[in-house]
Amino acid sequence: MALLDKLREQYGVRPVCSELHIAPSTYYHCQQQRHHPDKRSAHAQRDDWLKREIQRVYDENHQVYGVRKVWRQLFTGRNQGGQMYSGAPHGGYGTCRCSPG
Repeated sequence: MALLDKLREQYGVRPVCSELHIAPSTYYHCQQQRHHPDKRSAHAQRDDWLKREIQRVYDENHQVYGVRKVWRQLFTGRNQGGQMYSGAPHGGYGTCRCSPG
C-alpha cells in the first residue's frame, strides 16, 4: 500500500490499482483500517496485540527465543495459547496487506 500511496497523487488510485491487479475498494478498505484501527474487528485487534506481545518477548530475550519458548512465556497458565498456534504458519504474523505504516 505504501507504493500505491506514493503513486496515487501522480496517476490516481484506479489506474495504479489496475496495474497492480488490486481492486480500488481493497485500497480504500485498508486506508480505512489504517486510519481507524479502533473500528477493526475484535479478532484483528487481538491479533495486533499478539504481534506486539510476541515481538516484546522476542526482543526481551535477545531475539533468540523460538516459537515454542515465546508461546510458553506468553501463555503459561493461561487457556488462550492454542489459538496462537492454530493461526498462520511461521512468518504469517504481520502479512496482512492492510498493516499500518
